[in-house]
Amino acid sequence: MKKSTLELMKEDELRSFASVVGADVESAEGRDDLISAILDRTNRTITVKAGGMKLDVKASSVTDLRVVELAGRADKGISELTALSKVLLGERQHARLIEHVTDDDGSVDGVLFAFIVGKVIEQVERKN
Repeated sequence: MKKSTLELMKEDELRSFASVVGADVESAEGRDDLISAILDRTNRTITVKAGGMKLDVKASSVTDLRVVELAGRADKGISELTALSKVLLGERQHARLIEHVTDDDGSVDGVLFAFIVGKVIEQVERKN
């Protein structure tokens, strides 16, 4: 979420948008407070545990349009799910996940991978 985009919005729009993203703006006084509350809500990191891993996910990544589009196609194949994981978790954590689901013989367990990505999305949505 870009602060500059929020700064272009009217106060009533900010209040409405704050409600959409779940930001607590009950005590907000003015546009600056509203913008801060929205940014705090959307830019926070959510820690989830799935498949024996602890992962940090930026709350806004679940509503990232790329993730939404990829999630809609994830049932079409593993390549979409892999791309979704990279956007959702970032390259570093995605690599950790791949390492986590790789067997001793070097094969990557696609079922476990899909299970963990699904659990991450489920937990982030619940905590969001």
